[in-house]
Amino acid sequence: MTSSSARPTATPASTARPTTPRPAATGPASTRRPVLVTVGAVALLGQAVSIPAELVGMALSALPYDPVRQTISDLGSTTCTAIPYPSGAVEVCSPAHAVVNGGMVLAGLLVLVASVCLAGAWWRRSRPLAVAAVGTLALTGASTLATGLVPLDVDLMLHSLVSLPAILVSPIAVMALAVLSLRGPLRVMCLVAAALALVAAVVMLGTVDSGGIMGLTERIAVWIPVLVMALVGAVELRR
Repeated sequence: MTSSSARPTATPASTARPTTPRPAATGPASTRRPVLVTVGAVALLGQAVSIPAELVGMALSALPYDPVRQTISDLGSTTCTAIPYPSGAVEVCSPAHAVVNGGMVLAGLLVLVASVCLAGAWWRRSRPLAVAAVGTLALTGASTLATGLVPLDVDLMLHSLVSLPAILVSPIAVMALAVLSLRGPLRVMCLVAAALALVAAVVMLGTVDSGGIMGLTERIAVWIPVLVMALVGAVELRR
C-alpha cells in the first residue's frame, strides 16, 4: 500500500514591478515656446543698447553737441559736415558715428527678433493686441535698422523717410506691449509714458525745429519706447 504525501505547491511571488511614470518629453516640441519667449525677452532687454551707444557719441563729439537742440541722427554722421536742415545748417562731427549707427542696427535687429519670438505667447493672451504688437514692433525694428544703415549725411531725405516709422510707431507698439505684458500701476504708468512719447513725436515732426527743442522732443519720443520695451522684456523673463 503506497501512501502519497501531498506537498503544498508554493505559489510563485508576483514578479510584477512597480511602474514608474515616464519622464515628460524633452524634445523640441515641449521646449519650443519657453525658449522662444526667453530669446524674445532678452532681445527686448538688449535693444536698449541704442541709448548707451548714443551717450558714447555725445561724449566723443568733436564739436559742441546740444542734446536739447540737436537730433540723435547728428551723432551718426559719418563725416564732419553741415547738415542742411530746413531751419538752417547744423555743423556736426561725430568720431563715434560707427558706435551710434551700429547701436541702431543692433537694436533694430533685436526688436525684429523679439517681435517674432514673442508672437506666440502674445497670441495666446489676446489675438488683436498680438497682431498690433507684432506688426508695430516689426515696423519699428526695420525702421531703426535702416536708420543706422543710412546715416543722414549720406542721404538726408532717405534717412528721414526710413527713420519716420520708428519715431511715430514705437509709442503705439509699447502701448500694446503694456496691455499684453504689464499689470496694475506699472501698466498705467507705461501707457501714460507712451502717450507722452506719441505727443512728443507729433510735436517734433509737426514743426520745423520744435521751437529749438527738436533733440529733446525726439529723445522723449524714442527713449520712452526703448525703456518700456526693456521693461517688458524684464517682466517676460520673470513669468
